[in-house]
Amino acid sequence: MEEMTSQLRNRMWDSDAESHAYAFLKKFLNTDSYELFPHVVLRDVFKDLDIAIRDLHVDFLVVTKKGNPVLGIEINGPHHQNNKSFKARDTIKQELFSEHSLSLVFVPICEISDVEDDDLKSEDNSKNKYIQKLETIITDFITPYCYHINIPAYCDKCNQMMDFYYNNKQSFKNNNHKSNKFYMCNNCKSDNDPEKPFIKDAMDIKPPFKLNK
Repeated sequence: MEEMTSQLRNRMWDSDAESHAYAFLKKFLNTDSYELFPHVVLRDVFKDLDIAIRDLHVDFLVVTKKGNPVLGIEINGPHHQNNKSFKARDTIKQELFSEHSLSLVFVPICEISDVEDDDLKSEDNSKNKYIQKLETIITDFITPYCYHINIPAYCDKCNQMMDFYYNNKQSFKNNNHKSNKFYMCNNCKSDNDPEKPFIKDAMDIKPPFKLNK
């Protein structure tokens, strides 16, 4: 049998930006409902993928406590703009996530990836300018996921992704609904009325991030 050889990587991160981004995202993650995993390969998220793309990965994946995928995050440096191969991979990932009603956020850090060492320290020396800019950009891109918008939700009963609906009739708001936005699972029935599908109000779905920490 042919002997296998390999080398241990010095660290799991592909860049300092990924390392800082992971630590920053963890600060604002709604840990009561979600987990954040780095370097998740596509075959662990989607079934029956072509062998050419199954080993591609996303930098970060937000999942529910049950492991349901909710949001992918990519930290894109200059190589994602200048390299055709990277751009093609990003397109594949984007289309795959969209096809399954999942968001994939691309955080562009091109403008801060070439900061010189002499420019790193801020006036109070508490944070370098690179990290300050990185955190500002990440905040801009995760802010939409700090509110009750169309965040993927999974059925409490069958664990399948539920369909999102918006009812613009004020009469929809009643004792059973907190808002006009809700999720519906057509596979499962309501506990209160077996003639109706299982419904979950959007206000009962916690967003992945909260910026008030």
